[in-house]
Amino acid sequence: MIVVMALVGIMVPVVLTDPFSIFGRMMTHLAHPMVTGLNNLFSGWLSQADVFWLKPRTTTGFHAGAFLTGLSLTLIVGVMAFRSGRLWCNTVCPAGTLLGLISRTALWRINLDKAKCTSCGLCSSVCKAQCIDVKERKVDFDRCVGCMNCLNTCRQGGVKYEWLPKQPAPGSTKTPAMGEGRRTTLKAFALLAVTVAMTKIKAATDVFSLKKAVKPNNRSHFVSPPGSLGIDRFNDVCTACHLCVSACPTRVLQPSFTEYGLKGFLQPFMDYHSNFCNFECTRCGEVCPTGAITALLPEVKKRVQTGIAHFVKENCVVNTDETSCGACSEHCPTKAVHMVEYKPGLLIPEVNDSICVGCGACEYACPTLPNRAIFVDGNLVHKVASEPENADENKEEVPEEFPF
Repeated sequence: MIVVMALVGIMVPVVLTDPFSIFGRMMTHLAHPMVTGLNNLFSGWLSQADVFWLKPRTTTGFHAGAFLTGLSLTLIVGVMAFRSGRLWCNTVCPAGTLLGLISRTALWRINLDKAKCTSCGLCSSVCKAQCIDVKERKVDFDRCVGCMNCLNTCRQGGVKYEWLPKQPAPGSTKTPAMGEGRRTTLKAFALLAVTVAMTKIKAATDVFSLKKAVKPNNRSHFVSPPGSLGIDRFNDVCTACHLCVSACPTRVLQPSFTEYGLKGFLQPFMDYHSNFCNFECTRCGEVCPTGAITALLPEVKKRVQTGIAHFVKENCVVNTDETSCGACSEHCPTKAVHMVEYKPGLLIPEVNDSICVGCGACEYACPTLPNRAIFVDGNLVHKVASEPENADENKEEVPEEFPF
């Protein structure tokens, strides 16, 4: 079922069950923070003794929702593996399902000889895949991993490895582990849903302005990574392995929960409250294994318009407090956000949509809370921004030879 849903473009089951994606999230949100924390702890202790064997490492940042989601999946898979061997792999994992379909064409198969089998259960007790039904004396080869443990265990010689043994009619093989596995899986996904809902709570921090920025930032769409070409395409291809999240140098890429809706659950989005996208960085496209984020040359990436900045005058401190700011304009790499005269002695931001690339530097720099005075609204389909008029002037001339 999961494979079929993936083929029709519904990626949520794949995101939650794909082994590569699960492993990526475990490493990014569990293993990496713990290893980095231990490294920095011992590095600090050793440096006090003038021993510098360990160098402090920067962390990827802590995301409570992603951490608890990764921890939940780790516990679920671990408990199922401890109690029933390869129960997750055989009943939930789409890779296991695909391998099970391929195994139907195997030329050599394990089979139980009904004349010699005494239904003692020794073979079933060592079966990693829980695919042997000793009562019916049958093997569900779709789930068999070929570990051969059963061959060495049987004392009666009732387990054989044969060339194309006769297969039972479809639907006649029934193993007791399947029903239990499905119930366990449903309980696991229910637990995961509760965990995600509980971690979707964010606290507000200090407010820069004397008056709170109360006008909400009404986004049509959140911003998908540059190179994803568009939100819908990204949602259809991304498996949420979070390699891009771990590789992003500014940590602007964060796991989504409700930002893309259910369709894009756990897929990375550009969180401009966490940081902004470096103008020349193309790291996410370089590490993406599925092609959800295509690799871009720096020259091309600088013109990709992932979204457009929108200025909210009612939230700006220049308007509410009549104090100078300009942080958004100072950080804009294309100067799409520039300052114009507002009142005598005061300048206020203005946005040139045509050259804005949606990098989020302006939104990240904006000091107003709980709502920004400038925010980036994502483009459903990425566009190409116009080249800034002063682009040639900003380029530094590199001398051909040493100047003196």
